[in-house]
Amino acid sequence: MKTPHLQNATITRRAYAKINTYLEVLRQRTDGYHELCSHMQLISLHDTLQLCMKVEDGEGLSLSLTCDNAMLSCGEDNLILKAARAYFSQLTLPQCNLSLHIALQKNIPMQGGLAGGSADAAAALLAINELCGMPMCEQELCDLGARLGADIPFCIRGLQGAQTARGIGERMTAAPGVSEEVTLLVVSPGTAVSTPAAFRLLDERYGDADANAREIENELRYTKHLQALCDGELSRLAQTSFNRFEEAVFALQPETEAVFSLVSSLGADMTRMSGSGPTIVGYFSDETAAIRARDALAQRKIAAYICKTIR
Repeated sequence: MKTPHLQNATITRRAYAKINTYLEVLRQRTDGYHELCSHMQLISLHDTLQLCMKVEDGEGLSLSLTCDNAMLSCGEDNLILKAARAYFSQLTLPQCNLSLHIALQKNIPMQGGLAGGSADAAAALLAINELCGMPMCEQELCDLGARLGADIPFCIRGLQGAQTARGIGERMTAAPGVSEEVTLLVVSPGTAVSTPAAFRLLDERYGDADANAREIENELRYTKHLQALCDGELSRLAQTSFNRFEEAVFALQPETEAVFSLVSSLGADMTRMSGSGPTIVGYFSDETAAIRARDALAQRKIAAYICKTIR
């Protein structure tokens, strides 16, 4: 185990949401998870974490969390606290009374397919590692995060740019990203998606009977998507973008499909659901058009955020 260099300090970090321009659900593994092929990128929509560490005489470890959103649990089931405890379990702590308080300002819609919880946990891991003198490298943090949530490794590594994620999301390679010139309209339909129910529906439709053929088809389709990302034209990107979860979520929640169609009708050059939903992302080459679309949605009391990709 590694020994940290603890310090009394307070730092603030952003936890960025992610979007998917591509997401295919492939065969189910023996451990119950599904093989995925996904293109992921961080966007400017973010939560904010403030971490305050105090080191005093005594012995013990105290972790606490507060949040400005009363809907979010701040108990031991919160992914931030799970990540913090997992981190400290990997270290040999000196004899002291170590307390860490984390204050979370929540802006990313919860359970929306934007990896908000994973982003918060990833930001916490990076910040705690800094407070402890950087005893762990990025790969060690990713390995630790993967045991807690499939999106956490990307939320750590995604700060370097867009990634192709495979396996359950833990195997990543750098990928071309959506241009920072594109304006994103991130739309929260106000519905809640059951990800297990979406997976079950896809399993019922596809099973493993044609798994090999679907994997070959996916590689051909995803190669075209990467080429479109390199090209940078939204029209080409729209032709190759894909999210398998859309067919499941739209079948289970027609109201989410209605929001998808509405965003498209408001002038988006490309519309895609993020992750397992229900968040819908409109991609606009014209920022003014994106702002008009946001205002039109606000009149219908549908929350939407103007964002950019980040690198």
